[in-house]
Amino acid sequence: MSTYFESTDNTKNFNNYTKLLTKAMDNGQIGILDWKTLPNICMYGINITELLTPYISCSRLQMSAMTLALAFPRASVFVVQSDRHTSILAEMLIFKRNDSSSFSPFSNQYCHVPLMDNYTYLEVKGKDLLEKNIKFTTKNHTEFEIDENQVYVLDALTKQIMNQTLYYSIYKPEIVLIFDNLSRSSIYRTLYTQKNTAKSEYTFEHLSQVVRSCINCYDLPINKFLTSFIGQDIDKLSKIPNSNQRLFEDFLVYEHNV
Repeated sequence: MSTYFESTDNTKNFNNYTKLLTKAMDNGQIGILDWKTLPNICMYGINITELLTPYISCSRLQMSAMTLALAFPRASVFVVQSDRHTSILAEMLIFKRNDSSSFSPFSNQYCHVPLMDNYTYLEVKGKDLLEKNIKFTTKNHTEFEIDENQVYVLDALTKQIMNQTLYYSIYKPEIVLIFDNLSRSSIYRTLYTQKNTAKSEYTFEHLSQVVRSCINCYDLPINKFLTSFIGQDIDKLSKIPNSNQRLFEDFLVYEHNV
């Protein structure tokens, strides 16, 4: 059975997508997140700027999108078939290891992203982006311009933003799920309620609240989605170096012994 790494078609696709992305970047149609403008909020007591750094976000792909969604409660979360993303990432592993530029379509820092079945990103209205005052910078070192009347795709993994129309024209995503009202999710509301609780105040009980919110919570697709990933997320964060790693380690030990 052929793999993404063996596929000539995917190499061709990679080259085509790279050309489209590079042209869009050169024209200022794609921006990269300015970390300094992210809100000072947390998930699990960890600042989202830390959780979205490549060495952590590459290990928690689906939940990285949900982490960024804490900054945009009116965003829609899209889960799509990831063939095109996977094609690009796989070919990048082979051909792009030495390109560490932030404005490479996918830079060297994402070389350890695993192949995946689905990919998750946010769609945010321009008006909501402007209200949050989060900034993005183009390849030409100018500010990426936001139109309040447009919809934008935010990719938590690559930290890229582009107009929805451009994203669809390049990736042609095959949509699996759309979560367009995050506030309806009791699990998301639990995470959102805790967003101002930093590591110094985040306790065992806070993490227990998140886990309890997942128990028997299958009333909405978004809750099913979050339930399927929260446990994995806690396990990963007990193993990946982070500012609250000890809490996750202790929590898993406690859960195992209960």
